[in-house]
Amino acid sequence: NKVLAHWPLESGATPTGLAIDLDHHRLFAGCGNQKMYVVDFETGKVLSSVGVGNGVDGAAFDASLGVAMSSNGRDGTISVVKETAPGKFEVVQTPKTFTGAKTITMDSKLHHALLPCNVPDGKGGQTFGIVIVGIDDAGK
Repeated sequence: NKVLAHWPLESGATPTGLAIDLDHHRLFAGCGNQKMYVVDFETGKVLSSVGVGNGVDGAAFDASLGVAMSSNGRDGTISVVKETAPGKFEVVQTPKTFTGAKTITMDSKLHHALLPCNVPDGKGGQTFGIVIVGIDDAGK
């Protein structure tokens, strides 16, 4: 129960969400400066930084799909980050959610991101709900 290391990110980076890829030894740190940092968790080296949406709160990782996600509550989006070539990470999708949808978790079995937030109630107000973002497999 002791701190083993401190790994700095660039100035202005305020991590608010972490996700982990155990197989590839990577941490994905979603930060308030609208960046996601990819860090080697064995060395602490920053491998990449990727621009993501505004209001990052949480991060999640789906090992089967090989994607990390940041929930961007101010934008009402999710930034889906993938390694597109060896050592190159980029946002490959930016699905819409709702403004304020900032907490995120993954259902890795169904490949769904789940975000609790206020959603329209159909009567001009809002109610609590869960936004589910998944794979669009309509074309299969």
